[in-house]
Amino acid sequence: MLRMRREQMEVLAQVPQREYLKQMVEHAKQFFPGECKKIGAQNLEKFIQDGIAKANSYGIEGRSDMAQFLDLKFAFGAQFDQSCVWAREILENPSLTSGTAKVTLLTDAGMEELQRSKPR
Repeated sequence: MLRMRREQMEVLAQVPQREYLKQMVEHAKQFFPGECKKIGAQNLEKFIQDGIAKANSYGIEGRSDMAQFLDLKFAFGAQFDQSCVWAREILENPSLTSGTAKVTLLTDAGMEELQRSKPR
């Protein structure tokens, strides 16, 4: 019978997380090249990891939801969750318990904000 040590199980559990991080780095480079350049190649993974941790702190856990949260972070800044009133109101709303609901409302509000700030 094959037995795995706890340390081996922990390493295996990290594989999907590393793969997701790699996917998010590639996504960011494709859709936010200017922001990635400003952040710098050495800091990009940390920027994304911080965004994932912050999303988790708001109850946003699904990979698709986290990706949308990261997109907002790239579009509006690393601290958008606190610096953008509309984002803070959504994320701190106690009646919103679903991470998906929060991200949906954030995305809609973010799109409205971009439309308002777009030059005419």
